[in-house]
Order: sequence, then C-alpha cells, then structure tokens
Amino acid sequence: MSENNLINLGDVSKPAEILVERFCDGVGGVFKPWQIRRIAKAEADAEITKAKGELEKQKLAQASEMAQTEIGQRAISRLVDQEIRNQINMESILSIAIESVSKSSDPGNISNQFVSKVFENCKTVEEEELQELWGKLIASEANSPKSISQKTIDILSSLDTEDARLFNSYLSFCFGIKTPGGMAIYPFLTPSVKPILEGTGLKFEELQHLSSLGLINFNTMGYHFTFGDNQKGDQVLRIVGVEGELIVIFHDDAPRQVQVGDTLLTRAGEQLARSARPKVVDGVFEALSSDLIADKRSVVSPWPRRQYEDAES
Repeated sequence: MSENNLINLGDVSKPAEILVERFCDGVGGVFKPWQIRRIAKAEADAEITKAKGELEKQKLAQASEMAQTEIGQRAISRLVDQEIRNQINMESILSIAIESVSKSSDPGNISNQFVSKVFENCKTVEEEELQELWGKLIASEANSPKSISQKTIDILSSLDTEDARLFNSYLSFCFGIKTPGGMAIYPFLTPSVKPILEGTGLKFEELQHLSSLGLINFNTMGYHFTFGDNQKGDQVLRIVGVEGELIVIFHDDAPRQVQVGDTLLTRAGEQLARSARPKVVDGVFEALSSDLIADKRSVVSPWPRRQYEDAES
C-alpha cells in the first residue's frame, strides 16, 4: 500500500468501521471515521501542513504568553510536530488492524482501558515491524474482546525492532494445536528441528533474551502436551503451521503425549503470537515429521501446504 493511499471505510466491513469509531471515542476523536491513512514515513504533504497549521493555531491560543518568546514558539512547534508524528503512527497501526478484523467480530465491546493503554503505548512507534504487531494486537482484541492482557501490552511496548524480529523468527517454529477451547500454540523444538532453529541465528543467547522479555519460558526437562481421550483405536492429531498442516495418527494404545522441546510460550507470548506473521523456514516441516514418527505413531502427510488462516477455519 502506498504512503498516500486512503482507505475508505465504505469499502471495508462494518466491524472495521466500528473499530475505528471505537478508537475515536476512546481517545477523543483522534481519527476521522471515514478516512484512515497508512503512512510509513512522516513526510509533509498538503494535509499534514494543514493539520500542523491548525494545531499551531490552537497551541498558540492556549499559550499566547509563552508564544511571545522565541523559545516558546520553538517549544510549541516541537509539540505540534510530535503530535503529527503520533497521529501518523496511530493511523498506520489502525490501518493494519482493520485489515485483520473478522467480519463476525464486535469491536464495540473493546474496553476504554484497552483503547487508552494501547494508544498511549504505540503512538510513538514508527518501525514497520512493530506497527505490524500493534495493528494485529488491536485486531485480536477486536475479534475476541478481553483476550489481550495488560501484561501483554506492557511487554509489547518494551520491544524494539530487533526483539520483534527475533520473536517472529522463533514463531516460525511454532504450531497450532486444535483444542476444545480453540487453538493452542506450541513451539516444536524437537531434536531434528533444533539445528535448523540455530541456523537461523536463534541460539541459546537469543532464546534467553526472549525469555528475559517475558515471551518464552525455559525448562531443561522439556515440555509436552497430551491430547485425545482414553478410547481405544486410532486418534488423529492435527498440527497447524505457517506452511500448512501435519496429520499425526496415534495407533491403538499409543501414548497420547507429545514432546515439544525445552521452551514454551508464556501467556503474553502466545497472545502476541496470534498478532505476528511468521515466515516459512525450509526444512522445518520435514524435520518435524521425522521426529513425530514413532512406534505406533505415523504422519500421514504434511501436504497440501495451506495458509494458517485457511487451516483454522
């Protein structure tokens, strides 16, 4: 999308329009409901120049005495420039959010507290990779109100671009497991997968850093999950990844326990994982398939490769 492209809300879903209006209400009408701009850089154009003039006029009126001095005028100009940058950042992030809002969502249920906290923490975010996380986080909350904790917002606000890059790389090794309560996300750092992970630059030090950020946990004894019931006969486990779906068949009385490695997403990490776009890493599906094959357990096929969104439906 180009910097100067305008998104007309008449062309998007009603929930997306409600989301924009919800943020208007929550932060004092900071957005125009009919027009959202996604701008990568704060370059001055006609609309920005006009907005700057209006803001300068308001600031000068509120601080006329200070404006009589040269230093006062410089201070006001700085404040105006910062507010314009904040506006551009928030509109860019909200543009990302409305692209990911489900047509069945009800953004009207988003709390004022969430809106205010998100706005205060992301209005100065200019890096595209971080804006992507914030936009997706807003969409996640819109699609499922009260699903994003305050702790998750705090953690995201502490990340820099390199942190976001490391986390997105880590998520390329995470898979979704369908459960009665929805989709649980597990990192599969199995023996054959671990060397591939390290080959992408995610060695122990990088994983330790993600742990210090509150995104993952370590356990030298390893983690596992169980699935299914105690009924006899074959049971199927579907593991959904960025490339597609692995189908694992547990035959007869095979143990319903799956080892996933020595790291696990924290609650905040899992919430942010739903707001990220991991990339395909060559060889991960094949390596994981070989590790999942065991006595009384087989992998039917990792194909066809499907997008994560398609596999969830």
